[in-house]
Amino acid sequence: MFALFFVYLLFLNTGYALECMSNCEFNSPFGTPLRIPDDQCQQHTSSSSCSVRLSFKYDRQYYTARFGIFGSPYDIIYITSGPYLSYDIVFSCSEDTECPVVYAQRKIDEMVARHYNVTRIYGQLALLIDNSSRNGSIQCHDLRNNVITCSPSQLCSSDFDTKRKQIKSRLCDFDDGIARVSVFDDDLSSNIYVKCRRSLCDGDTTFNQIKNILAENGLTDANGGLVAAGKKEM
Repeated sequence: MFALFFVYLLFLNTGYALECMSNCEFNSPFGTPLRIPDDQCQQHTSSSSCSVRLSFKYDRQYYTARFGIFGSPYDIIYITSGPYLSYDIVFSCSEDTECPVVYAQRKIDEMVARHYNVTRIYGQLALLIDNSSRNGSIQCHDLRNNVITCSPSQLCSSDFDTKRKQIKSRLCDFDDGIARVSVFDDDLSSNIYVKCRRSLCDGDTTFNQIKNILAENGLTDANGGLVAAGKKEM
């Protein structure tokens, strides 16, 4: 009797697990719809929710769709020199095993239709954050908005919480020669990160200019939130 009861409990614990596609990836140029051939993506993993990670490279005009188990949903934009602009989305669904595919097919059409001018966007940001001829130390701000000096091997790094509308961090960070702006958004937080190579490029005025550039180019709303809203879980 106890053995039967244990088997019953085991069935309850596993009966609602989904058999999610895993280790399944497609790379396609913009304009190519997502289609999964019947003989591909045969590997599956049991989980309470299935996921898809979409990555759109607007500078190279191609996208990647990877199916598997990726944890909490999020959206992230990354912009740097090149110019380079990527928009990544992780979506999770607990309804059935097909909902990530249905979501991906719809989202790919939507995101590919966003005609971001990568050269113009980075060109506008570069005037605020980049200095290819930099030589020597630069001035940055700390969390209390005091001016500090960062060494020749450092740049200004800042993190702004757009939900709470406050600076989370301002400091000197290692300078790898790459100025960039990234935007992260999930159910708990929404942040804009800036790493810049010009003196006092992490000030409030510069941040507001960066936020305006992102909004004017359709990447975020006026408050800095991502407009694609791809992170929501079903």
